[in-house]
Parts: sequence; C-alpha cells; structure tokens
Amino acid sequence: MFGLTIIPAFEKGARLPFFYLAGTLMLLGLWFMWLLDTSRVGAVFRSLRQNEDLASSLGINVAKYRVVAFMVSCFYAGVGGAFFATLQQNVYPTTFQVLDSVYFMVYCFVGGLEFVVGPLVGAVVMMSSFELLHEFQRYQTVIFSGLMILCILLMPNGILSVIKRRSGKSEEASNA
Repeated sequence: MFGLTIIPAFEKGARLPFFYLAGTLMLLGLWFMWLLDTSRVGAVFRSLRQNEDLASSLGINVAKYRVVAFMVSCFYAGVGGAFFATLQQNVYPTTFQVLDSVYFMVYCFVGGLEFVVGPLVGAVVMMSSFELLHEFQRYQTVIFSGLMILCILLMPNGILSVIKRRSGKSEEASNA
C-alpha cells in the first residue's frame, strides 16, 4: 500500500504473515460488529432476540432483518473460510467434524452471547482449559462436560455477564 509492504509474501510454511493477517481480520471484524451492535440495526436485532412478535407489532420488518443478519453471518463465514482455505492450502469435507461446531457454539455461550467480544473471551477461556486438562486426556471430556454444566448453571449468560454484573454492583456501591 503506497509502496509499502504491509504483509510480506505468503510462502509455504511461513506462518507469521498469516498471523498478522488473522489479527487484522479479527480486529476489523470486531470493530465492524461493535459498530453494528451500537447502531439502530443492533437495537433492532436485540429486540428481535427478545420477542419477535412484539418487535413485529412495533412495525419492524422481521423478515428483512433476518435476511440482514443472515447476510452479515455469511460475510463473516466467507471471509473466515477464504482465510482458512488459504492457510491450509486445501479443504476437505472431513476438515471439520460435528464436535468442532459444538465447540464453536460453546465458545459463544461461555463468553456471552450479548457481547461482541463474548466468543473471543469464550475461545480464550476454553482453549486455556483444554490445555490445562491435557494431562487428564482420558477424562478430559467428562471433566469438560462437568465444567460446562457448572458454567451453564452458575453463568447462564456467559462470563462477561458476570463481570458486567459485578462491575455494576461496585459502581452502585461507590455512588452510594
């Protein structure tokens, strides 16, 4: 760009350029989602998540915003898929299993569905726990399942909702 090499040539085996590109794509994607979440469209999406019938009675075109949500999801999936295919140099039907899809959903639930950075926080927490439980690989699934049940019971809206709730209580205590 303007005669400068921002990302060096992608060569086979060179992972650092992909790391920089992945970080850039992640930051741009989070920024765009934050803009969308804080806009009027984000408020409409939140109202649809709470109660579609009520949103429809207020004059919101539910079908239109479902299509918009689907378009945004497809955009992210397309960018992620293109990046993954470039990084791996091949993609087969067996590349992803059903368990991978379950893990992706778990990352979102653990971090918090209400927050833009929720899936990122969930992925960091879960990948860290996978590494910590690696020594107990035989029992990793059982331990992981038990921890997930505890998380669902104790934090139904994710880790970030607990942090938000605690910071709200501390602000109330300092204002009082």
